[in-house]
Amino acid sequence: MINALEFAALAQLPEPLLTVYLNTNPGLPSNGRAVPGYMAWLKTEAKNLCSHRGESKNSLLYNQVKRVEKYLDDQRPAHTGVVIFAASEAWQVVPLPAEPSNELHWGKPQLWQLGSIMQRHRPACAVVLDLSGARLYEYASGGLTQFAEQPFKIDSSNWRQKEHAHMAKQGTRMPHGAQRDLFERRVEGEYVHLLRGVAKVIAAYCDTHSIDQVYVLGSDRLTKQVQLGLPLRLRERVVPMAHVRAEEPAADIQARIEVNLREYETNRKEQEIDDLLNRTQGIVTGVDQTLNQLQRGLLASLVLVEELNPMLHQCGSCGLVTASASQRCPACNEMQTVTTLHEMLPMLLIRHACRMELVEGLAASRLQTAGGIGGRLRTLKHQPAAARRARTEKKAGSLAHLA
Repeated sequence: MINALEFAALAQLPEPLLTVYLNTNPGLPSNGRAVPGYMAWLKTEAKNLCSHRGESKNSLLYNQVKRVEKYLDDQRPAHTGVVIFAASEAWQVVPLPAEPSNELHWGKPQLWQLGSIMQRHRPACAVVLDLSGARLYEYASGGLTQFAEQPFKIDSSNWRQKEHAHMAKQGTRMPHGAQRDLFERRVEGEYVHLLRGVAKVIAAYCDTHSIDQVYVLGSDRLTKQVQLGLPLRLRERVVPMAHVRAEEPAADIQARIEVNLREYETNRKEQEIDDLLNRTQGIVTGVDQTLNQLQRGLLASLVLVEELNPMLHQCGSCGLVTASASQRCPACNEMQTVTTLHEMLPMLLIRHACRMELVEGLAASRLQTAGGIGGRLRTLKHQPAAARRARTEKKAGSLAHLA
């Protein structure tokens, strides 16, 4: 799966561009035929699109359709789904970990389905810690996959000889008091070293696999040391969770971790929506207000119900996107074209560096009462320079009559 930077780069691909989402799941009976179901769908829809647009066989659109068809003939996808972006000077194929809805579009890059699949199948790292060692997993849509195990072995055989060599007689047992405290501090120091080594393995794996979420399961004494050993960008994304007993069978441990992670994410989203709806400041809800704050650069994060996809208008002159039914732009009075939230939102989120979270279940039901969409405003110090400047100019203008 691609990372956030690669996702943003797709929005900059040259236009006009052909975007093709295909459900290529090999397990579907229709995809097991001589002509796979997705190919039959593509040929029919592409013919209709070219006909509707009056495209000739020498047009840019027709050439890109044939280019995609040839690729699919030569390299039959083995993935559950795929999205292809094709233009005269661009070609990107992104395998998908879930079945998309078949989609064909000519014009701007269509990123909604890709973004929503990335949201629902975002990988994470899960680490189980106890005194015997660490087991490291990647947590994705398919469940947990262990990628490393680090046993903790501390050889203290020489410590006793050195630490109580001054003690008188042969057969002396482990010392007490200050000597015992010294021994325990040395053991603790060894564990700190081992746990910081686990943190390095986590950081390297997350960098390689574009992971930005880490769940750490174990006692506070152990999880804290791992968290402190991570780079700051990951340290802020660590979630300490309940301890899992090492004596349980591996399969039982994995099943318990998966249940814990699902419950945590469900509760987190419900709490986030409750907090959003109960606040009176620093938040915004509803399509109109949320879009307005997003395009002003004042929105730090956005949450929405995935199925929400109202019709919108975009100004052909200034680019403003609104939920207004007017054919004229409220900002510059130029003509607007019809679009949808799913078509425009990924571009706006990238342009204004705003995070998105999709919610479902009880969290979605609660958010529906506020229009199905909302978000948190940036604090003043975290607002983009342009937004801060506009805010200052507006304030100065409102006070001008007092001068």
